[in-house]
Amino acid sequence: MSHKTNVMVNDMPLVDLQNINVLLIHQDLAVFEQFVKYSQHYGIPLVHAVAIEHIGEKEITLPWDIIFIDINLYQGEYIDVINVFKASFPAIKVIFLGESMLLQQRLSYLKLGADLMLSNHVAQEVFEVVIQTMY
Repeated sequence: MSHKTNVMVNDMPLVDLQNINVLLIHQDLAVFEQFVKYSQHYGIPLVHAVAIEHIGEKEITLPWDIIFIDINLYQGEYIDVINVFKASFPAIKVIFLGESMLLQQRLSYLKLGADLMLSNHVAQEVFEVVIQTMY
């Protein structure tokens, strides 16, 4: 006896990405343009600054969910950068972006409190998965 069943497939995102506040702190214009493209595709609000010091008063107090930071901006001050954001927003996810990092370097950043280490140039699919799993 064979029963035919209809299975509904929901191809909607796991979370509503439009409710996620993302901050990008990076100096590379190509990285910025890539993040703008991805955030517009998914409807994610994105604020960009070339350094923490350049974030406006209004933006600095937003309830950030995920922060992407250029690893080259704060050499030697990573723990301070992580602590500044996590003190204000304990659930925030801090993701460092960089190139040519050795495994040992990546592990040390994670030990300091970074939630993830990625290449500067991530694929759109990776961006989506990271946003969904970090949120």
